[in-house]
Amino acid sequence: MTGQRMNITGNGVEVGGEINAERLATAAAFLRLLRPTKGAGPRSPSSYWLKHLAERWGEANGLSPYVNNGELILAAVALGLRVQWGGGLNVGIGVRLEDLRTSRVLPRPHPPRAIAPPVFR
Repeated sequence: MTGQRMNITGNGVEVGGEINAERLATAAAFLRLLRPTKGAGPRSPSSYWLKHLAERWGEANGLSPYVNNGELILAAVALGLRVQWGGGLNVGIGVRLEDLRTSRVLPRPHPPRAIAPPVFR
């Protein structure tokens, strides 16, 4: 990246936004569950997708139910994970996709609710 300045904010990679310590801690705790890769590339999970998974995980584990994109990116950088910026608001983050499929990372979906059959007269 030459001649450009990358600002990590609450909205992602741009100018402006707010970073919250509790949400940042949730993002970091979630990312610590994932094994790092040697690099980040086009096939790496996006910060925006991981942000939504961190929110689900945070809510299921008594942490923040909201994490913004910039906080997820900042947590990844602070943890030393590889990131690849493609010029937009999101970055690719170098974590192993197979870790996202384990039950210890993502909360299990709620069991389907029993729905009473309709009553016809």
